[in-house]
Amino acid sequence: MKIIFHNIFHNMKKFLIFIGPPGSGKGTQAKKVSAKYGYKHVSTGDLLRNMINRTDLTDEEKVIINDSIQLGKLAPDWFILKLVFNVIEENIFGQGVVFDGAIRTVNQAEELQNYLEKKALEKEFLAVAIMISDEEAFARLTKRRVCEACQEIIPWVGKAKDYIKCPKCGGNLKIRHDDNEEVIKDRIDRQGSVALQPIVDYYKNLNKLKIVDGMGTIEEVEVEVDRAIKS
Repeated sequence: MKIIFHNIFHNMKKFLIFIGPPGSGKGTQAKKVSAKYGYKHVSTGDLLRNMINRTDLTDEEKVIINDSIQLGKLAPDWFILKLVFNVIEENIFGQGVVFDGAIRTVNQAEELQNYLEKKALEKEFLAVAIMISDEEAFARLTKRRVCEACQEIIPWVGKAKDYIKCPKCGGNLKIRHDDNEEVIKDRIDRQGSVALQPIVDYYKNLNKLKIVDGMGTIEEVEVEVDRAIKS
């Protein structure tokens, strides 16, 4: 049976997936969409971290979560897709969902598309690619900071560069311990604009992609994201 949704916010889709190189601001923009339009914000990183203390995990799942969080390795496609599918199932008749960094491989994109078609949800999906150069990604990731108190990430973009204290809680800011050059270079090799291009091409061919220039300020990118998801 075909499921039809009615969204009061123009033509916004029920399920949005934000993709982009590390440091592109996809997490920041996903949170803004969530706050403005009542969407549920889902970061696969948060999903993995929230599973750490679960007692029903298999040994394999424990290794996957540890390697992903501690070593920055990408979790296997089947594991990520399991998390994504569960979130979609829980929200088919509920609020919209904006996924932050959920799709990292073409295989994941293909499997998600197959799932959406089986559920008659393919028309309620849009991918938003926030693109920056790999050089910009490296600069942002080596200089961004995190609040010691609330763990808010402070991007190295626009006026945020001048922050001395956390704008959210007033806590002290520091460089993240995992934001060292070797780790960042590896992340960009695996997840940067070059690595991301096959996924961008896949969604472009499906006519399910909006590309946003992420090189501007947070506020400028926010305007472009709004335009993309409402068109």
